[in-house]
Amino acid sequence: STMAYAWKASITAMSRLEDVIWSVGYRGLNDYPAPCTGCSDQDKGKYISEVIGNQSNWVNDIKGPEQKYISYLWQEGLGFLEKGYLTLPKDVSIILTDAGPGFIFGLDKYANISDGVYTHVAMLNGRANQLTEMVPPSRHFDQLGTFVKTGRRTKYIIL
Repeated sequence: STMAYAWKASITAMSRLEDVIWSVGYRGLNDYPAPCTGCSDQDKGKYISEVIGNQSNWVNDIKGPEQKYISYLWQEGLGFLEKGYLTLPKDVSIILTDAGPGFIFGLDKYANISDGVYTHVAMLNGRANQLTEMVPPSRHFDQLGTFVKTGRRTKYIIL
């Protein structure tokens, strides 16, 4: 498929770099949930699981085993995980995310299985302030404090 060709070409182009953390997952256009007309949530979770499995296999085929992977659990991904519809390869680290306002989805329930958090300080979306902090520092401190208490503090991605 065109998608597989594009992914493999990107992996090959990046393969000269030594220390890459590969981001695997599947989102739709403009960062919306992946489209799957007529699919149930279970079907969508299975489809996304297969895509992530394929992506990590392609990297392993080109770069060899022992690669580092992360997958961002956006709103629907976290829901699919909770329902058991999403399965990730054992070498893929879970990154919990916010949707812009700094509240990290699933933090209280899933911080103990996550290897990091992804949060925004600003966002270009037509509603939010993109030039200064849209999330108060106190919220970052509160959200990260909850995560750090688990002892799993390996990745902090800020946008």
